[in-house]
Amino acid sequence: MTLQKLFITDIADSGAGIAWRQAAGRSVRVFVPGGLPGDVLEARLMPGPAGSHSLSARPERFLQRSPSRREKPFCPQACVCGGCPLAALSYPAQLDFKRRRLAELFRDIVPEGLIRPVLGLEPGERPVRNKALLHFAGRSEALSVGLYAPGSHRVLDQTARCPQCPAWMGETALAVAQAGAKLGLGAWDERRLEGALRALLMRDAGEGGRLAALVTGEKLSAQALSRIREAMRSAGVTSASVCVNSEPGNAPLRGEMTPILGDGSVRVSLCGLGFRVRPETFLQVNPLQTPRLYDLALSLAQIRPQDRVLDLYCGVGTLTLLAARQAREAFGVEIVRASVEEAERNAEANGIRSARFACGPAAGILPEIARAGFSPRIVIADPPRKGLEAGVAEAISALRPEKVVYIACGPGALARDCRRFAQLGYRVSALCPVDLFPETLHVETVALMSRVEGK
Repeated sequence: MTLQKLFITDIADSGAGIAWRQAAGRSVRVFVPGGLPGDVLEARLMPGPAGSHSLSARPERFLQRSPSRREKPFCPQACVCGGCPLAALSYPAQLDFKRRRLAELFRDIVPEGLIRPVLGLEPGERPVRNKALLHFAGRSEALSVGLYAPGSHRVLDQTARCPQCPAWMGETALAVAQAGAKLGLGAWDERRLEGALRALLMRDAGEGGRLAALVTGEKLSAQALSRIREAMRSAGVTSASVCVNSEPGNAPLRGEMTPILGDGSVRVSLCGLGFRVRPETFLQVNPLQTPRLYDLALSLAQIRPQDRVLDLYCGVGTLTLLAARQAREAFGVEIVRASVEEAERNAEANGIRSARFACGPAAGILPEIARAGFSPRIVIADPPRKGLEAGVAEAISALRPEKVVYIACGPGALARDCRRFAQLGYRVSALCPVDLFPETLHVETVALMSRVEGK
């Protein structure tokens, strides 16, 4: 392993710094964990496959630190858990990096002038997540709880308390782990498919309450549930459920939720409406930026009183109900049954009668909507990171909406889908990034697509 002087010029999708060096008459890309653009450092190159166009390097000594590097990362575990790869980068530099990355993805789709500056947090705003999912490891006195190490299912020490989340979440997780240790409970072993404590999901609703959902690999005794319930209550939890899931896989919240404290839900206030949320239902995780994101999406939509609006991937009906306040009618589509049930309850609780919902995949529901004669002027879509499923863009286009407002947490999938819509006669007229995930490589983006006349 040879020591090389490297100049960091960019950041990779993994969060590692990128440097370039010449080898055998060609340029080789070098990935340097912890490196930031502007860093000059000595690093030890790791041997790679013969003929490889990229290498990895282990940083040994900084010769010059990037002017955008923070003097001290906001979290001592940032380099360990992998959840915040940009933690060492100043916040203005993070926003600039995200906009540049967006411009690269869309350089053949929209002029850079149509890409707005990233809408970031205001100074001093934190914490930024209303949801945490932690996992258990060990047994009895050695029982611990925390985040997984990057690319693994190994629970990291001292990661139960995350500065991105409200303090009560870490306190609740540690209290549950302590109660489990006193009860002699062990953590779930995914190789043996046995063990009691598997995962703990928590959600913060501000004044609307604090939610916890414990996932277990086996049914707990009444005594164990009582002690765990009291541990949660002592940490300020107002509503809690337990879910027994002994199935293999990475979806711990699979199974029926049984309330053990309250009714197993909390009520979130958002943009003047109230939304009942359960552990298994979707809600944007950044309570500070979500109202700004939705206000931006609705301002781009420019809904008129006579409009019909279609909201795809609607979750618990947040945007559907917000649109229904302005439109003649709003129709929400969601594949998760629990979310549709909550959306219907939320419409009733908010006194909104101009919203209705359907449960099923978007690709299956859209043709039914067309056959029923529902003709929206505006379609809103907020799909998961993978973007629209095959055929959905075509099914939207068949409804001939004037506008498509697309909210994306995966800008790569958004760029792909914008190319699809371009072939179908739609043009991107605005691209608006919103920083829902500070310290990470992710950026939420709202794209406004308008139908080209004559198409």
